[in-house]
Amino acid sequence: MSSLLKSACAALLVLAAGCQPGSDASKDAETDAAPSEGAPEIVGLPIAHILSGKVALNADDGAISIIDIEPLLAAPTYQNQPTFLQLDDGRFYYVAGNENDKTDLWVYDLSSGEKSQVTQTPEKSEFSPKPAPGGGVSFIQESEDGEMTRVHALRESGDAGAAVIETGPVGYYEWLQGGSTVAVFYRSEPPMLQFVDVATGEARDIFENVGRVLLASPDGATLFAARGDGSGQDGGAGQYEIVAVDVASGAAEPVLDLPPGAQDFFLVFGEGGLPVMAYSSMGTQLMTYDFASDSIWHAAADIGALGYDAITRVSVANAPDKDGNLPIVFVAHPSEE
Repeated sequence: MSSLLKSACAALLVLAAGCQPGSDASKDAETDAAPSEGAPEIVGLPIAHILSGKVALNADDGAISIIDIEPLLAAPTYQNQPTFLQLDDGRFYYVAGNENDKTDLWVYDLSSGEKSQVTQTPEKSEFSPKPAPGGGVSFIQESEDGEMTRVHALRESGDAGAAVIETGPVGYYEWLQGGSTVAVFYRSEPPMLQFVDVATGEARDIFENVGRVLLASPDGATLFAARGDGSGQDGGAGQYEIVAVDVASGAAEPVLDLPPGAQDFFLVFGEGGLPVMAYSSMGTQLMTYDFASDSIWHAAADIGALGYDAITRVSVANAPDKDGNLPIVFVAHPSEE
């Protein structure tokens, strides 16, 4: 195992001892969460479960595996987009469908097993929750007529979910440069990555065929995004790669090809602010990639025997649990019987 990854894993996995698309079906499920332009509402939300596990480091050979996988939120409804609040306290945001086929925001606490509702808006959906700069939670909310989706923030100071940018319709987003810039998945055909200046509202087009995962570097100066090659059916994005985009210049550099059929990924960053581990999926397999020593993706777990056929939306905590393993949560779609 590389010294770089050993250092990263030692800091994350053994802290307590002293020393982080699936198939067409999974793509369709995520598309329902961020409706295409012109869709009046979210109709017929698919069943999606959130599963949990632990990222474990084998002390003998340095191999990484994902163990103790179990359904965490497995009600017969739509539950998606888990995102850890602070990456180190065991709580994560997620979205869940309600009785009106809309979605609300929730928080789940891994340590207590308790969940609490953040928003309750039966007439419109919220999705893509994550911590907001300056406190509180940010999310995408649709208008009551379902015609527009914009980035909003529900801040601890009492700002009741106001839109932070007027750009829309958008499907996914990420905060950059300390919150002064927002990267958005603009819902055009094909979808466009844009950088939006929060103060002025000015939007810059960066590239087409952007995927649904947008992740900022620790300093907020670089965006890591999925970019498709446009070879998919009906002009879809086809094969995806992770690219690093300099926020100031908009220049994009290829980083890593994602597994075939996947556009979801998650990155763990080292002390220098560069990614040291990547997580993704391929069918029913959870995949890992060590930037320091790997040349191919490795299967760290397979959940096919649990009755699932598609994995999306991976999120990994930034601090180990009491056993020295990193919590991981991800979305899986039950197999059709």
